[in-house]
Amino acid sequence: MDYRSYPADLGDFEQIKELREFANANLGRERRSKRTEDRYLKIARKYLNKDRRDSLSPEPMRKRTWFSIRAACRFFLSGKILEELSKVDRFKRTGDFEGAKTALQWALWSQDFLKTKLSAPATFSPERERKENKSKRRTLGSLPATWPEQVFFAAPESLRPAIAIHYLSGCRPEELERGIRIAKFQDGIELIVGGAKVYRKSGMQVGQKERRIRLVFSTDLERRMADVVPEGVTSYKKDTVRKGLLRLSRSLFPRHSRPVSAYSFRHLFSAKLKKSALGEDEIALAMGHASCRTQSVYGTARQSSGGMSVVSVSATAPPRHPGRRSGPCPDAPVSGPSA
Repeated sequence: MDYRSYPADLGDFEQIKELREFANANLGRERRSKRTEDRYLKIARKYLNKDRRDSLSPEPMRKRTWFSIRAACRFFLSGKILEELSKVDRFKRTGDFEGAKTALQWALWSQDFLKTKLSAPATFSPERERKENKSKRRTLGSLPATWPEQVFFAAPESLRPAIAIHYLSGCRPEELERGIRIAKFQDGIELIVGGAKVYRKSGMQVGQKERRIRLVFSTDLERRMADVVPEGVTSYKKDTVRKGLLRLSRSLFPRHSRPVSAYSFRHLFSAKLKKSALGEDEIALAMGHASCRTQSVYGTARQSSGGMSVVSVSATAPPRHPGRRSGPCPDAPVSGPSA
């Protein structure tokens, strides 16, 4: 249906008030990042063009795709309603009643689309659904807050150094297998990790060849873990660690569908760094990433109850920033903040 077919009474203030309240309720108070808003606008413009909007239906789509489209269209059309209502007021003040009528018709069309097309009951075909998301980051959400302590203290003494290193450095299993250099100082520890995922892709460097993480202890758990780690080079076979963590996970968390792994500690390490309010450059260096963008797929600050006191972090090259294809940012620091 064309927007011009909607009757628009410019004297009906209750109708305009209802439209404004409807749009504000749809937008809600949820805070969206600029990146999310840009993605929503791109999706909405794609699915609200004349060729697609009349056939917009959840049946041929996956559930996750449909809800993403619906959220994007709600955001776009609710903003469109508020924008058109502001035009109505402006056109009425200048005496352009035809323009005000057109703007109100646009707002009414948007409201009708939201109430009909985007509010219809949805049915989905199981054949089109993706397999269960086995993201390791999601593992942290259903584990108790004290799971690192439980795993560490329940582990046999032979496995505790490996767990401690994974917790304190967030290293990959392959990196621990190659060997990690440990140096201790008063109330702190330094870990030097050789990168495992280091290669070039499309002419750009992926991963850091080596990173140095220096941190001071802020919790008793960090001190206890550092005590069991010997100075010098320490290495563990990744299969040994994987099997040991699997046994501990099944014993400690029998109802948990996703077992604890070395990557669970890596995601927790990322969450602790973000909780510490470190800059994205320092987080990228500590994680061994060549790009600041990569950290977005790892643990978030909300998944950690506390931060980690990182004194300094350095790597072989400064990290790249999203959208800068020419190479690393020349102003990006190689070393993190000093205590």
